[in-house]
Amino acid sequence: MSEVLASWSDGTTRNLRVLWATTLIELRKRYAGTFLGPLWFLLYPTLFLSMYLFLYMVVFKVRFPQLGEFSYVVFIFTALVPYIAMMECATFATSIIRQNIHLIKNVMVPVDLIPARVALMSVLAQLPGLAIILLLSGIDQSLSWKALLLPVVIAFQFIFFLGLSYLLSALGGLLPDLAASINIILIFLLFISPIAFTPDMVPESAKLVIELNPVTYLIGMFREVLLDHQAFSAVRLAGFGAASCLLLFLARGFFNRYKAFIIDNE
Repeated sequence: MSEVLASWSDGTTRNLRVLWATTLIELRKRYAGTFLGPLWFLLYPTLFLSMYLFLYMVVFKVRFPQLGEFSYVVFIFTALVPYIAMMECATFATSIIRQNIHLIKNVMVPVDLIPARVALMSVLAQLPGLAIILLLSGIDQSLSWKALLLPVVIAFQFIFFLGLSYLLSALGGLLPDLAASINIILIFLLFISPIAFTPDMVPESAKLVIELNPVTYLIGMFREVLLDHQAFSAVRLAGFGAASCLLLFLARGFFNRYKAFIIDNE
């Protein structure tokens, strides 16, 4: 029995090392050869924020009576950073098996680690953006003790991304058209998610769209712990964690059922 446990422990440790090493390699490769290099991890969310602010503050002239302009910028940025991370996770996950099929068939990387690498890479890539949010929240004086719970939220986000990655990587292998349509789906989600507005601003006839949107709860958790003026609920946080674990359990089961079929048909 001890030999079995030792073997299982060694295999798990080895897989974690491979996961960490390959994730760091992929992160270094992402902007390799570009003039600005790693600075893009800061510039990408900042440029995204600029475009979003132009749309909502200049074109639509959205304002919150209880928030000044700078506070509104922080409010949007706090939601955009985790949304961009989710967008990257979903985009990469849908085609990740096909892109890495040579590694999988040559048994260089276990197939189960490929979707996990996408989830881990998406979480790590958002850290510079979160650092900017912490800085802006401090300047805006909207940072409080709740920020100490940020690691818990990131942990739940990683579990959510794991589930999403396993689900979309399996669906992407079974339905190749998903890779071509995922960007359209994500753009649609961007505009129906409460990033530049709050759920209570949505008409009752459209409330169901917000309530069924998983992005609502993802960005809500980040806002609750990063912004002092957002009410925090331990129940909502626990509910998000439980829902993320359920998604991971179901998605992993779905992935395990079809992974052999997907590999054989690539």
